[in-house]
Amino acid sequence: MGRLTRVVSVSAGAVVEAEFRYDRAGNRISRIIGLGQDSDGDGMPDHWENQYPFLNPYNSSDALQDYDADGLNNSDEYINGTD
Repeated sequence: MGRLTRVVSVSAGAVVEAEFRYDRAGNRISRIIGLGQDSDGDGMPDHWENQYPFLNPYNSSDALQDYDADGLNNSDEYINGTD
């Protein structure tokens, strides 16, 4: 059984995160694990953007930037749980 967290829905200024797991029989088990405000609608919740000085929860253009030049933009870093 593995753990994968993904952004499920981004709408109306909110981000909903869900956890998906598969049991030994291959059945998918999912549950909502978080709901966060997203002031700029870029798919990254404000609480996550506030952890990094190069992100701005009121500027959506930072989602497509690659601050650490590792080939993943900031939005992908959030989805993958990396920084």
